[in-house]
Amino acid sequence: MKKLSELDAESQGIAYDAISLTGLSWVALTEQNRKRRVVYKRWAAWKIFRDHGYSYQEIGEIFGRDHTSILWGLRRLGGSKHAPK
Repeated sequence: MKKLSELDAESQGIAYDAISLTGLSWVALTEQNRKRRVVYKRWAAWKIFRDHGYSYQEIGEIFGRDHTSILWGLRRLGGSKHAPK
């Protein structure tokens, strides 16, 4: 997990969009919390990064997760181009 201040300018801008959309702090989005309300908002934040062209690996590095966790979350959210139809 990267601190907000460790992100490049583009990633910080996207992170601020995610914070604004979800209503959660950056710490809340990146911490190891499995409460449903946090998880779905985290997945939404991942989708924002994905929509800006970030790879699963890049999103995983930002959020401190494995790329397969990102893939799984986006599939559950329905935001992945690889989501089952």
